[in-house]
Amino acid sequence: MFELGSLHNLFSLKSLGRRLRSVPLFLLLVPYAMGIPLADHLLLADWWLFVALGLATTVIVFWGGYRVLRYVAISVIMLGFGYMTTLLQRPCCDIEDGSWIDAVVRVDDVPAERDGYRLSYGEIEMWCKDSICHASDYDVVLWLRNDSIREGDRVHLRTKFSRRMSRYEEYDRLLRNRGYVGGVGLKDRGIAWVERGAHQTLQSRAIRKLERYMLDSASHSTVEAMVVGSRRLGPQHLREAYSRTGLSHLMALSGLHIGIVTMVLFVLLMPLLLLRHGNRVHSIAVICLLWLYVAMSGGSASLVRAALMFSFLHLAMASSMRSNSLNMLSVVLFAMLIYRPYYLYDISFQLSAMAVLGIVVWGLPAIRRLAHMPYVWYSLLMTLIIGVVATLWTLPLVSHTFGSISLVGIIATPVAMLTAYVIVCCGVFTLLLPHPLALPFGWLAERAAWLQNSFVEWLAKADWITLDCRLSAGCVVAIYTIFLLITLVGWAKIKKNGNFVIR
Repeated sequence: MFELGSLHNLFSLKSLGRRLRSVPLFLLLVPYAMGIPLADHLLLADWWLFVALGLATTVIVFWGGYRVLRYVAISVIMLGFGYMTTLLQRPCCDIEDGSWIDAVVRVDDVPAERDGYRLSYGEIEMWCKDSICHASDYDVVLWLRNDSIREGDRVHLRTKFSRRMSRYEEYDRLLRNRGYVGGVGLKDRGIAWVERGAHQTLQSRAIRKLERYMLDSASHSTVEAMVVGSRRLGPQHLREAYSRTGLSHLMALSGLHIGIVTMVLFVLLMPLLLLRHGNRVHSIAVICLLWLYVAMSGGSASLVRAALMFSFLHLAMASSMRSNSLNMLSVVLFAMLIYRPYYLYDISFQLSAMAVLGIVVWGLPAIRRLAHMPYVWYSLLMTLIIGVVATLWTLPLVSHTFGSISLVGIIATPVAMLTAYVIVCCGVFTLLLPHPLALPFGWLAERAAWLQNSFVEWLAKADWITLDCRLSAGCVVAIYTIFLLITLVGWAKIKKNGNFVIR
């Protein structure tokens, strides 16, 4: 009896209820996300769906006083919303697999060097078959066997269309979830003529500028990947070393890189705080420059998600609003899943979403407890906590998808993040500053990249750093269920002062 009474004094369902009510957007996101796989595995007649949504609306109107029924009805509506959005956004392509077509293809990305060819992504603007032409906007993978074609060009050619985009089933599915419908080859003998692009993209201009300051090819590829999101370079052994040590996330632009760039912009624009309404002007300027950086870095899904979240945060700061990190994350995920529901199956989207979710529900509460510490120790421990939590929350997905777990990833991530800060900060300054002033920052970025690559290659030589383990889908669900239960127990804890304040 004493133990039950003690637990009752520590935990309360009322506290849990208050916490859940403070994150309504997260509670709406869950049934919406459940409706996306429902559209792929269960084909319902339209009238059944409308009947379910009508009944749910009726429950809200007539029995709105019953909180449980109201929540159930709203969840059914969001489930149906996710179902219908997925059906409407389902990618389709009218070009038959293996057919020869005359097409106009636009090259959108900077071509990346591969063994014997170059890889890029683009769009089929028009295609013709049997003297019948069709306008289109199909996103496709491009295999370039012509060294003169660059980003921004429009290529008129005869080519063979393939629904298969990779010999690896997982990567082919990943590209399809990102909206790509197939691939075409661009060979010299099939090209009729090429319309040169009138201008280069922001990303290509940033790549060209970084090339002026980097002498070591491996270091250059690391800086280019971490600053502007380009993976056109980089030796195969280095990519394998990052993958083996569990540090591949450093090479893919995400919330970490956006956070560093936001910090740099925040410091550079601090003189704006001296103006009238300087706080709002400062936040708006940071947001505008942040999205300029996103455009310059290619605008990947993880980058857009992180930029949206930081933009909401700065808007909340400018308007003196209390921000709830979990609600902000839910808004960002909502926007991305409404725009393209099949992002839910994208492993990069899953990993970034889980990493940020873990940081929000576990990492931030732990970091707040360190606020009394000296700034240096606070910064080091904050980096360690973020690295450990993000790695822990993504381990089940990594094991299920790639069949291995990095045993040193949790330890190596905080160490590598220190060099990542230097690389991204100095890389951004290299892009922002004119030629003479950019030289020292380019040199520092290259040295930091060399140090990080050396550290990763040294770790990758050990035989014990990875564990071959592929978790089943059921095990992954069970692990995340345990994470959820731990989170709910933490939310149910009664605060000593009796106030439940969420920031």
